[in-house]
Amino acid sequence: MHIDAEETKRAIMKAEQAVALMDGKLQMKLKPEYRRSLVNAILSSGAQDDLVFHRRTVRLTQRIWSLSGWFARAALFWRRIRKDAIVDELETLQVLQTRIRRSGAPRLAIAMMIGLVCGAIEFGLPAELQLQVARDKVRPIKASGDIVVVAQDRKSEAVLGRQPWPRRHDAVLLDKLREMGARRIVFQNAFSVPTNDIDDHKFAAALERARGKVWLSAQFEQDHLTRHRDPVLPLDLFQTRSEQAHTTIWLNAFGHVNNVRFSETIGDRNYPSSAAILASGTLGRGDLRLDTAIQYAAIPTIPVVDILGSKISPAAIAGKSVIVANTATSGWEHSRILGQGLAPNVYAIAIAAETIKNGAARELGWLPALLAALCVGLACVLHNSPRKRTGIVVGGIAALLFLMLVADRLGLHFEMVPALLVLSIFGIRDSMKAQIIMAQTSNAVSGLPSVQALTFSNGYKKCAVGALKVERYAANTLLLSDEQQREFIRSIASRINIVCPLSIVHQGDDGLFVWLINPADELNLAAISAQLQALFRLPVGVIGQLVDVGIATGFGSDMSEPFAARLAVAIDRARVSIFVTLRSVQ
Repeated sequence: MHIDAEETKRAIMKAEQAVALMDGKLQMKLKPEYRRSLVNAILSSGAQDDLVFHRRTVRLTQRIWSLSGWFARAALFWRRIRKDAIVDELETLQVLQTRIRRSGAPRLAIAMMIGLVCGAIEFGLPAELQLQVARDKVRPIKASGDIVVVAQDRKSEAVLGRQPWPRRHDAVLLDKLREMGARRIVFQNAFSVPTNDIDDHKFAAALERARGKVWLSAQFEQDHLTRHRDPVLPLDLFQTRSEQAHTTIWLNAFGHVNNVRFSETIGDRNYPSSAAILASGTLGRGDLRLDTAIQYAAIPTIPVVDILGSKISPAAIAGKSVIVANTATSGWEHSRILGQGLAPNVYAIAIAAETIKNGAARELGWLPALLAALCVGLACVLHNSPRKRTGIVVGGIAALLFLMLVADRLGLHFEMVPALLVLSIFGIRDSMKAQIIMAQTSNAVSGLPSVQALTFSNGYKKCAVGALKVERYAANTLLLSDEQQREFIRSIASRINIVCPLSIVHQGDDGLFVWLINPADELNLAAISAQLQALFRLPVGVIGQLVDVGIATGFGSDMSEPFAARLAVAIDRARVSIFVTLRSVQ
């Protein structure tokens, strides 16, 4: 086959001009047959020694052992299964890898793996706790008032002395609560240590009179080294006259009350939770997460001394569940309730009981939100524009937060941090890429987008390209200040917009301006060129002076050619026109 060397050189120069104006990665957007033809033409004509093209490293094959390469191999394997026609497997693999890498699928896979690991090890627990505090503030819940704390507080100590008090006071308190009509009475004290026989028997007699309404605490002491549990149970004298319920609460790694178990095995027996007893007397299964939207300060609290002194109306106790607990002593009997600070342990039990009464939320964990984040990520993968991806990610985060609040209202609870982490990792990369592109594709003086910005938009695929070259641009702008140059460039762009009002003007080097022309409009390139020539017969006004400007125009309008070829043709015709103009002037 005969190859015209001169024609090949001109074709290669046009392609080189287009590639030089575009990001290096965009070379892979050329169809394989165009890229292979270009390489063959260079090697066959011997023109590579005369071109700048050969000085830049050209990778004909990409790394295929990356994550995008594995995805590409999987896609190629699927095509083989479907028995699709594959002409060149290596070429197809390179094209698939480029498409997959640009889609962001490998980045989404990495983000999902990070999210799965963080969810499994609860790495995001601090952020989850802070998010839970915000969720609680959005949906405050009032205490029902059916659960009353009878507090062994400082006020009672001022009258009865420091604790522990003689058990005759507990006997009198129990009789008072029974007489006032308390439905259930739970003591947080285990009464495991004998005192004197008179007081112990008085308390046992009070338990006998209130049989079926009283639960004493069943606890355990755990050795921190051996993890061995020693039961702490009521005396036999009291066990036979009462029921027992455990009052154990569990803390998370950051010292906040995390949950209460519906039942706890102490020794060789399983004991129900005091929270379940206070709520309904029925048992559930597993662990119960406290609904910390219920404020412990709103739970009715009555000092013991007011009960003993008959200062409280029976209506405050009648038909209600009562828990008697020490609220005066600090230390191990206090814990942190999420978003509410340090409080006596009895209030965590009361909040757990209120949670059961209101209907404990169904725990869904972190996996549903993570799957929703995956769906948002897949929606982003289908779009090439970083701005569109950023919008989808922001919208996805907003939708997840809204659904989280709706689910809280419906009695469903799921963790959000792993999902938010995935969307942040995936979205920040696109946001940074968009910002970098804007920074790299904007002219520092005029602020106009550069020609490179055309390659980061999908709008160029079906548009003709117009190019305008300003003659003696360097001489005209040499003595102008930055402000005058900005005014000069903006004036040129505004005149282009007079003829093509819907086009965004992109600024290139040395007085080159490029814009897109929608083929849906009536395409009369000769008329556009004539109008521009007429407009630029008038001098361009800048601050303090007028500048005479000569221009030349070129257009690439063959839609059967790739965008790179249309861009190269438009720029080449504008530059050739300038040479003709200069020759005619001389």
